[in-house]
Amino acid sequence: MRIGLPLLVALAIREFCHIHVTMLDFTLSVLWSLLAELIYYTFYPAFFLLKSRFGWKIQIALSFIAASVVVFSHPLQQADGAYMLFGGCATWVLGLPCWLLGCLLAETYGVNPLGCITQVKIWTWRLAIGICTCIVMYLQHQHSHHPIHFGYSVTLDFFAIPVFYWLQREIAYYQFASPWQWLERAGAGSYSLYLIHPIVLAIYPQFLRGPGNWLLATAMCVAVATGYYFIVEKPSHLLARRFRRTVPRAVLAT
Repeated sequence: MRIGLPLLVALAIREFCHIHVTMLDFTLSVLWSLLAELIYYTFYPAFFLLKSRFGWKIQIALSFIAASVVVFSHPLQQADGAYMLFGGCATWVLGLPCWLLGCLLAETYGVNPLGCITQVKIWTWRLAIGICTCIVMYLQHQHSHHPIHFGYSVTLDFFAIPVFYWLQREIAYYQFASPWQWLERAGAGSYSLYLIHPIVLAIYPQFLRGPGNWLLATAMCVAVATGYYFIVEKPSHLLARRFRRTVPRAVLAT
């Protein structure tokens, strides 16, 4: 309900405006990751039962093996590097290691074995992740020059490992430091921005032409997404909370 209602409204806007974008295609647009998320949430009870028996780390290791099988059994898609080209039946397997690492991270949220993280340490990690990001992007765009291509489909799952440890330290850091509140509030509408920006750019394609227009395009996307958040996404969140199952107090106490 939280994800689906804003998605349905965005698709309705797309149809009403007769916008020629691939937003209805779950394999050729930004919606590929939403399809993967919905699959993960559907399978989560099974993942949780396996976690109770084997733990998250065994599942994460097996998911890396499954993702490798997907990549190397699709040589044409691997050569391009884009996740979405693997199709709805395989893309979610490719991204599963990242998602399971997120489950492990979420389960340890609030537990801080790292102690106080100083500004020097956290900015060292941020700089290191930034350098890793540049390396991953460089490898993605070298496919035309090298016979072996280490694109996103190969590198991003492994990139998720240092990201996991970086986010651990970000969580520990903000247990002692205060975040910038305006950025915290802006992050609430990130899903609306994700859904709306292809529509805005399709309505105003002139934003994509000429130098400097990216700034105007960004401002327009942010403005429309902000309105979409308050009109569609936030009410969807409230509706989802109203329908969620109440967790017994005894379970929370345990």
